[in-house]
Amino acid sequence: MSTPERNIIRAEDILEREEKSNLLFLNYDNEAFMNTGNQESGGTPPFASTTTGPAGEKIPGKVGVKQDLVSPFAFFGSNALFVATANPAYPNDFMGKVMDGMKSNGSAFIQVYADCMRGWRHEALDAHKISKLATDCGYWPLYSIRVKDGMPTFSYYRGLEIDKEKFVEYLKSMGKFKHLFKPKFMEKEIDQIIYYTEQRNKKLTGLIKQFGAEKPIDFYRVNRKKLKPQTHSDTR
Repeated sequence: MSTPERNIIRAEDILEREEKSNLLFLNYDNEAFMNTGNQESGGTPPFASTTTGPAGEKIPGKVGVKQDLVSPFAFFGSNALFVATANPAYPNDFMGKVMDGMKSNGSAFIQVYADCMRGWRHEALDAHKISKLATDCGYWPLYSIRVKDGMPTFSYYRGLEIDKEKFVEYLKSMGKFKHLFKPKFMEKEIDQIIYYTEQRNKKLTGLIKQFGAEKPIDFYRVNRKKLKPQTHSDTR
């Protein structure tokens, strides 16, 4: 994808559409069952330590890969016409996707990176830094899938390339991965996490090449000062 073109999407243009979504589903992914005490889930990343899958001498945390919830909505016959990932560290992209989803003529699904200070074990002040690192290192790429007549079209914003230095910094910033660094540096396990993520991103890159939009980079332009409050009309 050499010098891909950007698709500038203005918030005002989205809101002028007559279409309305039947359902917008936001899945806040904190990567575990946090409401009951940080138990392991399908969304837990490899080697993360949880209360039901604690890191020990023989098993260093979660065994298995993180479950993909996004692709099935686009490929397995669901009625979702707009599917995307989002990250609060990139608010314009997040807001643009919410508006896009609400103005798609059908249902929409957005998988949102949701930092959990308590479960991930880090300082509250580091939440934004960690969230931004998640995308910047390639762990949480920001992309969209629009489905029309059963055919998906892929586009992206950022986060498809792996930055190993930032990736290690990302893992190091959370207590749920601290056992990978102390008492000894577990290079094999760290490389495995990066490898799994890199393979997923390569698959995404391939899908963008095969099913990509004419201008594959989505860039939402949201003027937050001019954005009017959105209200629901009374249909009674």
